[in-house]
Amino acid sequence: MTMKITMDMIESYILCKNKAYLKLIKRQGHKSNYELFFSELRENVRTCAIEQIRQHHQDVGLNLSLNTAVLRKGKSFLLDSLFEDDKVSLVFAGLKLIDGPSRLGTFHYIPILFSEYHQVRKPQRIILDLCAFYLTKLQGKSPTIGVVWHGKECRNKRVRLTHDYREIARQMESVQRMVNESLSPKLILNNHCQICEFSQFCHDQALNEDTLSLLRGLKEKEVTRYARKGILTVTQLAHTFRPRRSGKRVPPRNNHHYYALQALAIRDKRVYIFGAPKLLDAPVCIYLDIEGNPDQGFNYLIGMTICKGGENEHFSFWADNKTEECLIFEKFLATVNSYEDFVVFSYGGYERTFLKRMRKQAKRKLPVDRVLKALVNTLSLIYAHIYFPTYSNGLKDIGSFLGFSWTDRDASGIQSIIWRSIWEDTGDEKWKKKLIVYNMEDCAALKIVTEFVYSVGSKPVLEAISLPNSLNPETVLSVEEIDRLGTVNKRGLP
Repeated sequence: MTMKITMDMIESYILCKNKAYLKLIKRQGHKSNYELFFSELRENVRTCAIEQIRQHHQDVGLNLSLNTAVLRKGKSFLLDSLFEDDKVSLVFAGLKLIDGPSRLGTFHYIPILFSEYHQVRKPQRIILDLCAFYLTKLQGKSPTIGVVWHGKECRNKRVRLTHDYREIARQMESVQRMVNESLSPKLILNNHCQICEFSQFCHDQALNEDTLSLLRGLKEKEVTRYARKGILTVTQLAHTFRPRRSGKRVPPRNNHHYYALQALAIRDKRVYIFGAPKLLDAPVCIYLDIEGNPDQGFNYLIGMTICKGGENEHFSFWADNKTEECLIFEKFLATVNSYEDFVVFSYGGYERTFLKRMRKQAKRKLPVDRVLKALVNTLSLIYAHIYFPTYSNGLKDIGSFLGFSWTDRDASGIQSIIWRSIWEDTGDEKWKKKLIVYNMEDCAALKIVTEFVYSVGSKPVLEAISLPNSLNPETVLSVEEIDRLGTVNKRGLP
């Protein structure tokens, strides 16, 4: 008997095809703290929403089998209802009756979802469209909107549906083929891996296969394009890098990342320097890291380490709630602008985005502009010019390579979302302290990484440079030291 497609399988497929397959073959994973936390939050949202629905409506149907006859009875809400045919067995979280002619009469139904997230995301929109796709078959009317109950506040929001039923049908056919043939899809690591229950299993498999998707940032389309050329592994990709000959008239692209060179760095276990990063300098160096929950749309912790004259001082500005965000921002500005000449380092574009957003509501623009003008994204310097033997350019990967370690081995941006949420629920200072320490250590890691970038970027690589104890001068080489075969030229520059 062919297994039927379930809603859990579809939700997994939307996030990752391989996750759906692993669930299909009943492989047991280890759920991350993030998954467990947000699964519980979704259930809390569901319980709260159903309680509100029952307070205002008496005719609520529960656990019914969906068909046209059941829908014609016209109950205001149908919750946890099962739709089955020869291919699918889908539990609809909810349906809501609204006015409008259909095969049922003078009314029809729209789909409802319960979501743990503060904002409605793409996967929830896809599930709503999927529910609408099957609901149309029953009632002869295509819903134009759906409703999502979401977030800790358990708010409900109307969501306009796309009606791209051709795409829905195509995706369902793909899922059906996977179910019928039980063939493992090509392993592609993606952003969901960091919170997935099968993360370790897939990562180990990817390492064993040396798959290209180990290189974070390399899109699935690019992996497919390389595969057409017969390049399937990181090692194979490493062999394709050819350094630019001196004398070429076309200048190197300063904002481009060469994945073949990244693969070569991993293969050779070396750091390769490509070109010369443009470096700002000042007597005061400020290493900035900001913690926030993008889903909630505000930042609650601004941390920075200020280095002047060989001395370091750390500042942490904490906001209990969104209304205090402006207060900690003003404290941050006052501290930074107390120095005449400074450069501010961040890792990634999050901090710049925050500064630009706060500038719009700031009464005085000049202090913000001074910080923006002095802001340097260390990641952008690495992206174009420095290739570490790591699969990603994440701060944790590169910081760890350079010898830095975090107090909490689970510390990460994802984990900080959980810690902040627990603190909001309990007020326990332990979680606040965890966040402040994590933020302070991110600043320390940023300092180490930035100083390394400056040490190799401000003078010729062959000169003596300041390296961590774990490295030696032979570990750091210029791309000009690679010959046409991709091997290190022992005699020096060609």
